[in-house]
Amino acid sequence: ADQVSQGWNDAVSTRIVVRVVDHVSNVDGQLLKLQARLLTEKKNYSKPLVLTVVEPSLVPTLTASVNTGDADDIIMYQMQVQHTSGGSLAGAFHIVCVLHFDPMLHVNVSSINVSVGASVVHSVSGGAEMLIATISMLQESDVLRLNFSAYTDALLPYLSSSKANTTLTYQSC
Repeated sequence: ADQVSQGWNDAVSTRIVVRVVDHVSNVDGQLLKLQARLLTEKKNYSKPLVLTVVEPSLVPTLTASVNTGDADDIIMYQMQVQHTSGGSLAGAFHIVCVLHFDPMLHVNVSSINVSVGASVVHSVSGGAEMLIATISMLQESDVLRLNFSAYTDALLPYLSSSKANTTLTYQSC
């Protein structure tokens, strides 16, 4: 009811938060058309809305204390995954970070330290090791940090380069 004479303000604000389904067609910049409706006892209101899909942007980095080494050297690693979306206020969901190691590198499992509630699993496949870090959600501006050490194989030649490649997958649903 309009009660302006009594000093009432009948404005109603509604904030609608929409989470877009992680589907192949819903890509960054995609326009989605919606119809917003407000139903009241006296009148129905309808307004078309156009939303722009903004995907989370995750930036993985991996740093090592040294790039070369020889037999039985210890290398300190830090992997970071930062949510630097720019335009998205949404979190990134179901993030899986996989670190694949050269067969000449061996993870010191007891050295693994992880932030923001992620879980880490150490696995060996075909003689090569990997670390798999998972987290259910990373909010905008959050940083996932994974610190650990690895040692080089006793058979690694002097000043050889062993590396760890990172693979990052995530979905937002």
